[in-house]
Amino acid sequence: MDIRITVTGVEELARRYKRAPEIIRSELTTSMTKVVIMGEAIAKKLAPKWRGQLQRSIHHQVSPSSGSVKGEWGTALHYAKFVELGTRRHFVSKANIGAWASAHGFGSTGLIVSGKARPFIGPSGDQMKGGIRAEFNAAMGRIVARLSAG
Repeated sequence: MDIRITVTGVEELARRYKRAPEIIRSELTTSMTKVVIMGEAIAKKLAPKWRGQLQRSIHHQVSPSSGSVKGEWGTALHYAKFVELGTRRHFVSKANIGAWASAHGFGSTGLIVSGKARPFIGPSGDQMKGGIRAEFNAAMGRIVARLSAG
């Protein structure tokens, strides 16, 4: 008595999976782009508002490479880290705070300030945690579907 097993379609399977790196990179890049755009939008919503410069400076970037896809959102404004993390009590000269002080009724002199943290980048990431997981789970489903379809 013999048991005989035959596997067919090996060539078709190999052809489908030859495109796997391209399909995976494409789907992960699409998902990463969706995630960082959502994160950017949340950060802009959470950022303190005065003239809108901080909100306008928040941007995203997606960088696919051969072995990974990197995504990030944030701002390059020099004062953003002080807004996000806060500062200790210090004097800010008229040259640096004059326009803001005048607009808020403090005159045009310098001020002693204690910058309470007003985080917006960190909390945007916290709010995105569930969305990130859901989006990349959806990407895995699309990858499997595309590989299965041929």
